[in-house]
Amino acid sequence: MGKLLLVAQFSPTDVGTHLVEAAAELGRDIIGVDSLRGFGRGRTYRRLARKLVGDWPRHALRFNRELQDQLKSGGIDCLLSTGKAPVLASTIRLANARGVRTVNYTTDDPWNRSVGTWWYRRALHEYGVIASPRSATIQQLQARFGGEVLSVPFAYSPSVHHASGEVDGKRELGDVLFVGYGDGDRAPFFDALHRAGVRPLLFGGGWQRSRSLRQYHHGYAGLEEQRRLYSEIPISVCLVRRANRDEHVMRTFEAAAMGACLVMEDTQEHRSFFGPDGEAVAYFNSIDSMVGVCRRLLADAPLRAQLRDEAVRRVRAGRHTYADRLAKMLGGETGVGS
Repeated sequence: MGKLLLVAQFSPTDVGTHLVEAAAELGRDIIGVDSLRGFGRGRTYRRLARKLVGDWPRHALRFNRELQDQLKSGGIDCLLSTGKAPVLASTIRLANARGVRTVNYTTDDPWNRSVGTWWYRRALHEYGVIASPRSATIQQLQARFGGEVLSVPFAYSPSVHHASGEVDGKRELGDVLFVGYGDGDRAPFFDALHRAGVRPLLFGGGWQRSRSLRQYHHGYAGLEEQRRLYSEIPISVCLVRRANRDEHVMRTFEAAAMGACLVMEDTQEHRSFFGPDGEAVAYFNSIDSMVGVCRRLLADAPLRAQLRDEAVRRVRAGRHTYADRLAKMLGGETGVGS
């Protein structure tokens, strides 16, 4: 068994970090390469690049020469990149020619205007395998890029996504938790809670732009704080990203594994993971129904506890770890214990 060359981002909450842990669980040797090195960090360059050259990675050529040197050194049997990693088509063709399995995990929708660029879509044509967490793109990926297309949902990492018994006092600050970016189409949900007298507790970027919601914004939450928040705050809302055509998101599994009482957008994928309404999570399909579900659950502590316990049980029993997902992308079985 050769080495896995993983090109990804590796902050504590990134998919790349979870895949490193998954590779260790599967007994795979891994070479991790930070994809940010290919982009460069200059804001001025990135702003101009988006307008003029399709967000061309600043250090793409040098970065890809390094990747090609890794491939030529031998011992690599899989090249796996996540999202819009700056791996150029020429590098993927070299890997294919050397018999290396090439996989891109499309963590964002390639047709999302904020993500898809000409060089990224050109590279997608060369991958032997495209793994997508969103069912809405499977047929489109097959028709456009050919090759093997796998359905690979997001997942959780047992070592970091688990409940915490500690309390940090945030319960006094809010009733309904949301951890994620303050997209324009998300703000109306929490404005409605505010008007209904229910206090949201918001973590992540973008919320400062809303005059009515900035009072509920509490900065950013690392994994340790998220574990406490999901365990302590009565309700957690799970919203998908419409620009990505999502039917589930990373926190679908992460929040459940960390002990959240989840109020989720009603999607086919959410129901496939958690079953009918009221068994493990509560669903909503509009702003008004979300407010109604939250108010009902805030008044029913035993039901909240029941939902928390059942959501954790289903995630753990359902083989939803990143080791399960990586095994599938590597061409193996998905039956890794959780």
